[in-house]
Amino acid sequence: MGKKIRNPRELLEACFTNVEWEYLMQSPEFKKDFAKGCETLDEVEKLSLLGHQIITDLELANPKKSPFPQVRKRKVD
Repeated sequence: MGKKIRNPRELLEACFTNVEWEYLMQSPEFKKDFAKGCETLDEVEKLSLLGHQIITDLELANPKKSPFPQVRKRKVD
């Protein structure tokens, strides 16, 4: 737990499309947590979950006009 990894930012970026990543890097909530650190797998997982929650909330707010191209299907409960 808390083991450092070689390139955590690259691993985190791979969780999102380019458009999603650009949006997240403009999100104050995501930027604040990202600035705290992204050096361990635990931090990558936490930021990945936060990013997906931010994107899901935006898509649920206006499902017919999502700003993100649907590259993959998302399962929303």
